[in-house]
Amino acid sequence: MNFFNLFKKLTKEPLVRLLVTIIILLSIFLYIRSFEQSSIPLEGFQNSQAILTAVPIVILSLSLHGTSWFLILKALGVSTSFIESNYLYFTSLLARYIPGNLWHIGFRTIMGQERGINSDISMLGITLELGFTVVTGAVITITGAITSKIIIQQKFFNLILWILALGLTIGLAVAVFAKLREDKMSIQIEKSTSLISIVKQALNRLRKFPKGLLIAIILLFLTAWIFQGLAFFLIVNAWKTVPESFLLVFIPVYAAGWLIGFLNPLTPSGIGTREAIFLGTLPSLISPTVVLSSSMLMRLTGLIAELALTTVYWIILRVSKKQKGY
Repeated sequence: MNFFNLFKKLTKEPLVRLLVTIIILLSIFLYIRSFEQSSIPLEGFQNSQAILTAVPIVILSLSLHGTSWFLILKALGVSTSFIESNYLYFTSLLARYIPGNLWHIGFRTIMGQERGINSDISMLGITLELGFTVVTGAVITITGAITSKIIIQQKFFNLILWILALGLTIGLAVAVFAKLREDKMSIQIEKSTSLISIVKQALNRLRKFPKGLLIAIILLFLTAWIFQGLAFFLIVNAWKTVPESFLLVFIPVYAAGWLIGFLNPLTPSGIGTREAIFLGTLPSLISPTVVLSSSMLMRLTGLIAELALTTVYWIILRVSKKQKGY
């Protein structure tokens, strides 16, 4: 029995479900506590209107991700409602706050299977979603670094490029390796649960996406990145007024910080790694204290938005099922 099947079997037990819920809530609590224990204060901002403006923008950016997940499922032939797919998406996201960064994949797959979504299809959908996120984020980062007035300390700029290049190299190596062994693996490929198998199947399904739908998904991901960068820019302006012309700096910097933080599996939601990237790119514009305080508040805003969206979709789903007599 592989890890996924064991995990699936365990989570069917009511006691285990309760334990998992407690672990998620405890992880979120410790995540919030990490802000309070930091030496960087979350007070002293001067423009509360900027934060109030940033909150709905963060909610909108997350909603775009939820919509993208719904469209990916539709493209994979999954018949599910917009409300249910979004509830599945945002509920599973809360598992990201458990150290390891990948727990939400298992939770979303199992929750999806309980709602009639085949586990293989869920894995393909999650793989495509992560792929879209990483690729569009890399495009935003590289485009911003080349075309904007971005001011990055050379060592951090090189680090970002090296990590992105390494990720691309590994991806190409995996693709070439899979191609070279295609004949030998043709029998096992569909049954295998290896990373190579999942990525290859995801790419094969991606080629069958309708072009219009594919373009819409890409635009949704790009727009979500822009909104997240805009929200981060507004939160920074709560402490210090930054010229609007530097918005084109904050968007790629935020994308770069998120991407590199995502590659760190040891901390929940890449905490610490993202901040290190911000510190290496933004001190020429704002002080390190403002950088760290803004990053913390951005994380807290994202957490509140995720909890709010999860609650809203849960309520809508419950009301809908009650009306149908479930």
